[in-house]
Amino acid sequence: EADACALFPGGFRTQDDGFEVLTLLQLEGPANAPGVDGTAGDNYWETWDRYVRDQLLPRNFIAKEDLSLYK
Repeated sequence: EADACALFPGGFRTQDDGFEVLTLLQLEGPANAPGVDGTAGDNYWETWDRYVRDQLLPRNFIAKEDLSLYK
């Protein structure tokens, strides 16, 4: 059980952990547990968000509501 998940830039394991948390939130409901990125002044998460919005959303791999599962 957790109140939040903080992810910092990293490799495949970071991506795996992040998507696993999002999958759990998607299936179980957010329950007020936001995901938060851990870097200020870096474009790592902006690039990741652009991938999600440009690749996953248009292909209907996720729903528009799923974008609210992270900050």
